[in-house]
Amino acid sequence: MNLSGVNVGQIQGAANTAQPVSMQEGQVLHGTIKKLYPNQQAEINIGGQKMMAKLETPMQAGNTHFFQVTATTPDLTLKMVSGPVDEKASLMDQTKQMIDTMKLPQTKEMQQIVSQLVKNNIPFNKEQLIAAEQLLKGANGTERPQALDALQKMIELKLPMTSTSLQAVMEGSLKGGFTNLLGNLEQSIRLDAQLAPQLKEAILQQLAQLKSPLSEQTGNIALGKLLGSNTPEAGQILQQAGVGAKAETTDIVKQLFQQFKTEPNEAIRQLLQQPMTKENLQNLSQAIQQHPTLTKDQQQAIQQAITRMQLAPSASNQAQVIQEVTTQLASAKESIPQLMSQLKNATAETQPAIIQKLATAVAENPTLTMQQKQEVIAQLGQVQKNGAENVFKALVTAFSTQVGLQPTEEATSQLSQLLGVSKDQLSSLMQNLTRTLQQQLTPFAQQMLQDVENLQMTQLSGHAVQASMKKTLSELGLSLEANILQSNPEQAQLSSTLKSLMHALVHENVTNSTRNLAEQVIGRMNGQQLLSMDQGQQQQIVMQIPLQFFGKRIDATLQWSGSKNKDGKIDSNFARIMFYLHLENLHETVIDMQVQSRVVTLNIYTENQQSQGIIDPLKEVLKARLAEQDYRLSGVFLKKFDEPKPTVKQQSKIIGKSEDGGVDFRI
Repeated sequence: MNLSGVNVGQIQGAANTAQPVSMQEGQVLHGTIKKLYPNQQAEINIGGQKMMAKLETPMQAGNTHFFQVTATTPDLTLKMVSGPVDEKASLMDQTKQMIDTMKLPQTKEMQQIVSQLVKNNIPFNKEQLIAAEQLLKGANGTERPQALDALQKMIELKLPMTSTSLQAVMEGSLKGGFTNLLGNLEQSIRLDAQLAPQLKEAILQQLAQLKSPLSEQTGNIALGKLLGSNTPEAGQILQQAGVGAKAETTDIVKQLFQQFKTEPNEAIRQLLQQPMTKENLQNLSQAIQQHPTLTKDQQQAIQQAITRMQLAPSASNQAQVIQEVTTQLASAKESIPQLMSQLKNATAETQPAIIQKLATAVAENPTLTMQQKQEVIAQLGQVQKNGAENVFKALVTAFSTQVGLQPTEEATSQLSQLLGVSKDQLSSLMQNLTRTLQQQLTPFAQQMLQDVENLQMTQLSGHAVQASMKKTLSELGLSLEANILQSNPEQAQLSSTLKSLMHALVHENVTNSTRNLAEQVIGRMNGQQLLSMDQGQQQQIVMQIPLQFFGKRIDATLQWSGSKNKDGKIDSNFARIMFYLHLENLHETVIDMQVQSRVVTLNIYTENQQSQGIIDPLKEVLKARLAEQDYRLSGVFLKKFDEPKPTVKQQSKIIGKSEDGGVDFRI
């Protein structure tokens, strides 16, 4: 199928202009002379683009030739390598003329390659053709059509003409699901007795994490529900997951409350009392950056004072650091965990004022729902009767649930402070809680997990999906090589990414089946990088992300094309994004998002025309969300696939089952 008015296989830039043809010496290209100018200058149409070039020999306007680039500076200079080409001649005749002119081997493979390039107006040189012919000869008969398309892309992108590049581009262009490939890999690894146990365990653990991208969010919601349960089994589950050490839920709450202590200001004040050595200044700078309530401006003011002290240590600069930190901390807004800590240690005289301040902070918190605020404030009203422990429990429950449904930086920060762990530790703890629940076979645990997933399904948010996609990309290690070259601060985590583990696996003593599957996974990820073009001002990014939500496997393929601004950054005012989907209920679906001067138009191509009733209520929500990012929604249009036109080069399939009235996911 094809989209009416959209050539999905060859997306153009966001401004609907053709990609600029990149010229290199030695390339052969197909062009038509439009106009002749003095000094053998001519206007030539090459690949649908007009450009000026200098001709080495006089020619006639209107003729079409095969040209060879002899120079690109100071002027583009072309040499005629064939006589006039009859544009009415068949593709076969044009191909034969080119092969004869360039004195290329008269093989079937060469004819296929030249024909493909001539048909699509792709510039090439003789060395590329000879290398491509040998690579095509080595391809299996069933893979030849795919190999031919991949070779064209390699020549177009000027990639190395090697078997490794060919396999990567072929893997990156596969229609089959990435998720299925990972499933086959997992099965092969489990059956491979030759694989070292430590590496096997690391790979299986990473594959398990990829299959549960919402495990962190699931754990957060489960934490709130388990803390709210009074059953011994809830306490045992929390204990096994590393949350508390008691068997009873109430005891775990009590233990967490007893351990709870958060006073970032006190830790900073202690640093100020120590000698301002290089190490202590770095620790102070880090503490300031991690402070929960200091604004960016306040942090910057303190950091400037620290920098002056680092560059020119002196008594006066030291005094300025102390004064700046003291001033900014005094004016900083107190966080909810800080107020909770004060309430825990309050006296009868100070308690009422702290309760009032905490109630105000909760009421003004933008991340909690109205119901959550009311529950916390209700517990604040019962402090004298029930103590502060129930307030602490209500806060942990509220923020953990909110982080699970609407993960934001602020909510995550509040929860990590309440539990007394870092954000990374919180992430690991919540994932471990999800795994612990999944491993429990008791009716209580299974019902708890089902209740959490039902809540997620009804309130699945864009924030949660975005977080899960980021997590999946990080765990795949798609940018492994770039992160290594850039000395990324998270390099310690790179060795645990799937791509890094696959590189380690292919060097191990494993079965041929396991090795082949690992090489396919590496090729799939490398192919996406190779197919992502960066040609000067124009840029194209291709990503395929294997996701799994509530037991449904998804291969979400995204193709983004756009341009850069004068600063070399992506121009967010103009872009085109294509989403290729295959859903069980909505079936074949392609979403074409075009951005022109920050005006967004969405064309949704699907066979299921009943989707209009689902789309209409969501338009206003989408319009409001786009407006928050300074974009304006022009319209959302539902269209049918156009059967008579050429086949869509569909790049992904999404397999899933749903009972939600014909909808696969509500986000």
